[in-house]
Formats: sequence, C-alpha cells, structure tokens
Amino acid sequence: MLSVIENSEEKLDEARFFLDLMDRLEIKRVPYTKNRLVEVEFSYLLSAFLNACYSCGEQLRRDARYKEAILGFRRRYPEFYQHGQDGGWRTKSVHFYPVKPKHDGYIPPPLDNIILRQRGDESYVLPDPGSVNFDFSAKEGHFYFSNEPYQNSICDLCAIHLHRLRELVDQCA
Repeated sequence: MLSVIENSEEKLDEARFFLDLMDRLEIKRVPYTKNRLVEVEFSYLLSAFLNACYSCGEQLRRDARYKEAILGFRRRYPEFYQHGQDGGWRTKSVHFYPVKPKHDGYIPPPLDNIILRQRGDESYVLPDPGSVNFDFSAKEGHFYFSNEPYQNSICDLCAIHLHRLRELVDQCA
C-alpha cells in the first residue's frame, strides 16, 4: 500500500497530465475525440484537473498531521476550492454545472502578474540576437474564465496552482 505522500504524488502527476492535455488543446485547437468542440473538451479536462488537485489534498488529509495544512491551503485558494453554488471552480464543476471558458482570444494580463510559461512539446527556438518579439496576435488565443480585462489564462492559473500544490506536498514529505 502506498503512503499518503506517494498517493498525493500520483494525483499531482494526474493533474499535470490533464494540464498538458489542456495546453495542447489550447495551442493546436484540434479536438481529441469526434463530434466535440475544443471548448467542450477543454472544459472536461479542466474538471478532471480540478478534481485531481482536490484529490491530492484528500490523500494528504488521510494523515492527521497534514489535515490543517490542507484546510489552510484550500482557504488560501477559494477560487479553486470554496464550497457552495458560488464557490470555487472545482466545487462548481463537480456539484453544479460545467466550468467552461467564457472568452477565447487574448486578454492582457494584470500588470503585476505577467506569466511567461514555456509549454507544448515543441522546442524553444532562440530569437535573433538583439531582438525580442512578443507576438500576441496569433490566430488562436487562450481560454479565460471571463471577458474581464487584465487576467491570466486558465492554463496559466492552473499551472501556478499546480506548482503551489507541489510545494505543499514537498512541505508535508
């Protein structure tokens, strides 16, 4: 039987798997299955990602030593875990309705929270020396939770959360 740490590590890997699929869907814009839109599949994967994150904490909570740490973590991130119909994304997606992207395109990030994240399975190509080009006019954008200005994409928010969850597991180990 695996320890609670080993089980939580498995759930972290599961969440990473779903995030990788979300990234690929967002970048390539090709559905994995027949007869489904990319946005629908993205919503399904987001739900799976959120559940894997929640399960990671549930695995740790099986050991009484980590219970308060998990509860504190969930309180710090209500956008993910808050209970109730107007609660966090995970609660909504499991108990009330699918959490779907509300905007597809480009929305500038908050000026104090710009995230530059290498993702996808293609190698990074260095730009020409002496120049940096941030081209945000690509034909496809990112998925966002709302149409509001100045926010980070869903995949970026999930990647940050997964990193924080990884830190929590490392603290418990």
